[in-house]
Amino acid sequence: MTELIMFMLGEPEDFKRKLAIHLKAGLKLSQFPLKPIPIRQDIGITGEINITEDIKGDVKVSAIGGAVTKARGARRFGLRYVIVPTANFENNIVKYDIVPGMKLLHGSTTREYFEMLRGDMDTDKSIEEVTSSAEKYLKEKEEEQI
Repeated sequence: MTELIMFMLGEPEDFKRKLAIHLKAGLKLSQFPLKPIPIRQDIGITGEINITEDIKGDVKVSAIGGAVTKARGARRFGLRYVIVPTANFENNIVKYDIVPGMKLLHGSTTREYFEMLRGDMDTDKSIEEVTSSAEKYLKEKEEEQI
């Protein structure tokens, strides 16, 4: 739901700037034009967020249970990717190759999820970059433990 709201509001920085100008001009909030961003339809997401009063900046995505089962369900419905919380990877709960034919991605904030879900950019390229940097990160974590 959080991601859907973010996509309906449009580009985050652009939205904040234009909304401030709109309100400063004395216009009603109901008259503010939104520019929604298209969402990719081949990516499933899961995670948990906790909104508190002291949030500054991006919202963290917390680990969840049943990540593998959710990924398998997404695969049955034809999705190519599933984004799960980074915390699930850090704790070795989920691995990239656990669901055949599915590419598992991870993010630690709502903004990271947002960037991978965008349908208005070449997200296949950005997904490849995220995946390779995540694999490098996990390899470094494993080497630290040895």
